Amino acid sequence: GAPTADRRGVASVAAQVGDRASSLRQTYLDEQGSPTDDDGGIAAFLNSYDELGHLTETSVFDKEGRHATSPNGSSIMRWKYDERGQIVEVSFLDGEGHPTRNADGYAVSKHQYDGDGNGTEGTYFDETGTITYGESGCARIVRKYGPDHETTEWDCFDVTDSPALSNDGYSVARYAFD
Repeated sequence: GAPTADRRGVASVAAQVGDRASSLRQTYLDEQGSPTDDDGGIAAFLNSYDELGHLTETSVFDKEGRHATSPNGSSIMRWKYDERGQIVEVSFLDGEGHPTRNADGYAVSKHQYDGDGNGTEGTYFDETGTITYGESGCARIVRKYGPDHETTEWDCFDVTDSPALSNDGYSVARYAFD
């Protein structure tokens, strides 16, 4: 039989892989094989990868080929990695490539790791580069670890770097293990 649209309005997906698998474009198609927007207004997305295979950018488009806005509030997401392949920065951008706040209220998150690869710090910034609050209600989160890489402490800070209450109602969580 012929393709039938699912609940999002998509009947099929066309995929196009770039040179040396450096990109992947997926386009949503209707029953006639024409690009169509899903129920969120997105008809296509383009993922780009670095030479190590890390996802470095995702852009979303409508059926007219213009940048669309994803459910997270951005048109483009970019990832940066350290030499160990750990994410050190995530940016949310509008269709013109300018920083924009995502649905959680920040435009950029930056991450630090210890020598063992444990995430030790995460900090959130707005579209101007000013520190702001992330989805947890914290502007900066600091984690400490035990000898077996288990989280032993989680600390929440506000935009002035003072202890702050997270959305869960605490500023410090300490964990003990037997």
